[in-house]
Amino acid sequence: MKRSVRCFLFLAISFFTIGFQSCYTYRVQAPGQVPVADSSAVVWSFAWGLAQQQPQATNCNGQSFAEVTVESNLGFDILTVVSLGLVSPKIVKWYCAAPVITGDGSVETANRDGGDDGSQP
Repeated sequence: MKRSVRCFLFLAISFFTIGFQSCYTYRVQAPGQVPVADSSAVVWSFAWGLAQQQPQATNCNGQSFAEVTVESNLGFDILTVVSLGLVSPKIVKWYCAAPVITGDGSVETANRDGGDDGSQP
C-alpha cells in the first residue's frame, strides 16, 4: 500500500511539474520600448478559432505595448489534441510601455494603432 501511494505521488508531481511548464512561447517586442507594467490572461479558442476570447488590456492607460507573449504548456496542448482542436487555451502576457516624457516635462501617450494622432510636429 505504501509503495502504490508513493508511486501515485511521484506520478502526480511529475505530471504537474511537466504540465505547468511553458512548452513554447511566441514573443513580439517593440524596439526602444521600456516595459513597466505587466498583466496576463488565459484565453480560450473554440471550434478551430471560430470563437475566441479577447483579453482586455485595461492596465496600460492608453500607452502602447512594449512586449506581448503567447505561451502554451503541456496540459493545454494535451487538451487541444484530445479535443481535436475544438478547445485550445493559451496564456497571453502583455507588458505596457513606459510613458514618454517630452522636453517640457509633459507626458505623451502613444497612439496604440501606430497611426498618426492628428497633431502637428
